[in-house]
Amino acid sequence: MLKPILLCLLALLATQDPRDAPDPVDLKAETIALHPEVMTCFAVDAKGEVLYSADAKNSLRAWDIKKGEFLWETDAMAGLAPIRELSVAGKLLITFLGEWTYQLWSLKDGSASEGATDAPMEGAASCMVADPRGKWLWLGNSAGGALRLQPGDQEGYSHYPDTNLGTFALALDSKAKQLAMGGGDGTVRFRNPSSTKADEENVIKVHTSRVTALTFGGKGKVLAVGAEDGTLRLIELKKGAELIEFEGHKVQVSKLAIDPKGRWLVSGDIEGNLFMWNLEDGRQPATLGVRARGPVAGIHFIGKGDTLLTTSGNQSVQVWDLSKLEE
Repeated sequence: MLKPILLCLLALLATQDPRDAPDPVDLKAETIALHPEVMTCFAVDAKGEVLYSADAKNSLRAWDIKKGEFLWETDAMAGLAPIRELSVAGKLLITFLGEWTYQLWSLKDGSASEGATDAPMEGAASCMVADPRGKWLWLGNSAGGALRLQPGDQEGYSHYPDTNLGTFALALDSKAKQLAMGGGDGTVRFRNPSSTKADEENVIKVHTSRVTALTFGGKGKVLAVGAEDGTLRLIELKKGAELIEFEGHKVQVSKLAIDPKGRWLVSGDIEGNLFMWNLEDGRQPATLGVRARGPVAGIHFIGKGDTLLTTSGNQSVQVWDLSKLEE
């Protein structure tokens, strides 16, 4: 009698899909109101202690995450294009306003430092990434390639020319050893950040539309690549092979982040949709429900990846507790 029962159990196990997973955990966020105007972007310092944010009137604020209080803020700056990106670099906060313009601010008190560049380049600056140590700053060029600058040096720069139909996304790995440039032709090109020599062979064709978001993960071994048409893929860099294609976004992917342990990818699009993905199998471990009124303008993991910060077309930052996913 025992043998037939065992055979039945074995038969049931054999028909189960080993990739079957439980339904995604429905996570709710705590909301922290930081600005009277819609936030355009935010950044977090290397220790995950202070959040720096900008709003539609170009007012900057520094928020102590642990203490829950403002450290400083700046007045609105009328007559300028909205701040599109922020980056913490060394002791500086770098704000990118498009064209070929950036500004430098003290992390300590928000006082303004030098900035701006007057590089004689074709096209416009389209995106920005900065070395966390504050040594270099890169601006993507809508005409192709990128520009490398020393923050605060108005005349010293190096041009990274390229025929990629424009660079619309930039990313550095955690040790600033690899620079990835997302092109208008759907490619990702890689550069050595400490050199201006081009390596035309180090090119991966990823999408059929413009690359709009990039982030490294797995200690620089993988790269998540989002595109204008909503496609999103994870690439293994050593072989240049696609590992996973994630299906969910229907419109342009705007922001990406991979947690420090390389477990999860969080992606956002221009309609405010947020998705969380398991990097082992491409499934969704959690549902991130947020009432968005605009594009996802920031995604950042803090600590060891157990807390997630996002903002989506409003005046607030959403704080997600991811500890349930580890239980």
